[in-house]
Amino acid sequence: MKKIFSYLFKNARKILIIFFIIAGALEILLAVPLVVKASNPTLSISVINSDTIQLTGYGDPSTSVILYYQNYQNALQSQYISSTNSSGYFSVNLNRYAYNINPGSYVYVIVNNQHSPSVAWPYSFNSTDISLSQTNLTLYPGQYQTVTISGNGGYYISNNSNSNAASASIINSNALDITGNAAGNTNITVCQSYGQCAVLYVSVSASQYNNYQNNDYYIGYNNQALTPITFSQSSLNLGTNQNANVTISGGVGNYYIDYISDEDSLRGRINNNILSLTSRSKTSRNVVIVCSSSYNNCAALSVIVGGSAYTPSGQNWSYCANENGHCSFSGTRSVRYGANGSYYYKTFTNGISCSNYIFGDPIFGVVKQCSISNY
Repeated sequence: MKKIFSYLFKNARKILIIFFIIAGALEILLAVPLVVKASNPTLSISVINSDTIQLTGYGDPSTSVILYYQNYQNALQSQYISSTNSSGYFSVNLNRYAYNINPGSYVYVIVNNQHSPSVAWPYSFNSTDISLSQTNLTLYPGQYQTVTISGNGGYYISNNSNSNAASASIINSNALDITGNAAGNTNITVCQSYGQCAVLYVSVSASQYNNYQNNDYYIGYNNQALTPITFSQSSLNLGTNQNANVTISGGVGNYYIDYISDEDSLRGRINNNILSLTSRSKTSRNVVIVCSSSYNNCAALSVIVGGSAYTPSGQNWSYCANENGHCSFSGTRSVRYGANGSYYYKTFTNGISCSNYIFGDPIFGVVKQCSISNY
């Protein structure tokens, strides 16, 4: 025991120096914790087949892999796709339609809050090129046509250069519905998933009958021996928000709607020889002019929307004057103007001119007359 104390006494200085060295080292270790920085992940993309691509890479082991990408609207999106294994490796196959990733845009992954280098999403997947059943289309205002799309699917409209001329929409997942709106031209670009596109050129022809007023309509056949355009019914009476189809016959070439007197009340479109009309909530009497594309051949259809609001009930009518004549009476009377069950009704005092200028034209191409109510 004496030997131990003697040793400690003789070597106290050395022991104190060693003690302070160890204490300082411990203080440093305790004050600065050991930090291991997360590794930067890697990312590679490979095309497996027309439906599948493969994403592979490395990152920190046993960690979630989050994919960041842009969709067709160029909006940044994120999606969990896999986890790294114990060695830090990940591999995942994705269906090419999985997240609607914008072809050619850059994608990356984040593993343990670390960002991988960005990699371009492939444009082509060795797939079938997109094609259209027609690449040039001529329409008239109100006419529509369907164009079939062929390819791999996932079709969408990328651009319509002039939507005032024609509107477009994808229907039944593989068809393009085109409607002529007004005179002009437009290029409609249709793409399929992963970037391949096709362009449809649409020309909407100007109409010769756009400015109608009163009875200043002209229906001519240019001295050609043509069959006049006729309808399966000469007039329609629709309730509000109602649909009806009318078959068109005669004429030469494609049919188109040239004029609707009140488009706030009635909308129409033509497919082949079927005129489809849709009434709206506004009550009105309408003239619908339908023409064929050759020889200025046109015909008119009378359409009443919410007609009950226009027909005064409980009244008897007496002839007053022919079209363009003067209807004479005393006092205030209801006057109807038209023919064959299609009339416009107004109230006047002490007579009125019986003309389209006063009433409008309730039935195009037919001689009309005025009648007055018998109270």
